[in-house]
Amino acid sequence: MKENAAQKKARESEKKSGPAPGISPRKILLFLLEKEIGISEDALGAETIDKAVCRRMTACGCGSTGHYLDYIHAHPAELQELVELTVVPETWFFRNKAAFRFLEKYAEDFRKSHTDGSILRVLSIPCSGGEEVWSLVISLAESGIPESLYHIDAVDVSPKALARARSGIYGE
Repeated sequence: MKENAAQKKARESEKKSGPAPGISPRKILLFLLEKEIGISEDALGAETIDKAVCRRMTACGCGSTGHYLDYIHAHPAELQELVELTVVPETWFFRNKAAFRFLEKYAEDFRKSHTDGSILRVLSIPCSGGEEVWSLVISLAESGIPESLYHIDAVDVSPKALARARSGIYGE
């Protein structure tokens, strides 16, 4: 696989400085990202990470990955800025129609078999901008479950995505 410009720049900057013998600053950044959001380089893709690191290095005025790592240590909020560039804010209403049909059927069965007032709990992770969460609400309403009989928890590693989701304002 041919290395792109972002990957090349990240690899070259690794050679310039390093915080610990034998451990490159890039590897430490990958560890910090995985620790912060629970997703590995394999899942995110090296190109996505390298582009995000290059953009944040430029924004912070850092000339190498080692300097950027030092910057993150001095400015802990910077790690979240990097996270924001690595997460994929892909979301839309009823994104996976089969999943929502399954939920509707499951909710109907749940309502029929739980006449004691049990609450159906649903988790949306990652919830991104909230479109899937609202799709869950619509699906449950259409399956006839009263709002008082279900609870939806929605989480995301991106505070910006959560703010969009909380606003509940969506375009065309």
